Amino acid sequence: MCGQPFKDVTYEEARSTVLKVSGTITMKVHRPATKGEEDIEVELQKKSGKGAGLCLTGYKGGKGAYVSDLLPGGSALESGKICKGDRVVAVGGQDVREAPVEDIAVHVKVSNPVQLKLARFKSNK
Repeated sequence: MCGQPFKDVTYEEARSTVLKVSGTITMKVHRPATKGEEDIEVELQKKSGKGAGLCLTGYKGGKGAYVSDLLPGGSALESGKICKGDRVVAVGGQDVREAPVEDIAVHVKVSNPVQLKLARFKSNK
């Protein structure tokens, strides 16, 4: 906060500073990449004339994508293994964590079967 690690700021200091700010407040949240994630490997067989049945959305930074929706009747939903919010790690064995969503979508589109490696945050429950 204001160049100072948030953990070193008291509640009152943080509250006071936030209330004084006008405009947008930007916060960086640092999470270890592997903490609390599980890997999921899925192979989807596309149905004739249809895609894999999932929608991908790219991250704001322009690199990587996550599953934003599962389409009814699609092989992704029917597999029971994919959830909204899963991060796409690899398609067909190729690491796509740094790829733009458009490139990831092309890999998914041209593959059949579609081999996906996904990462999902584990619940703390």
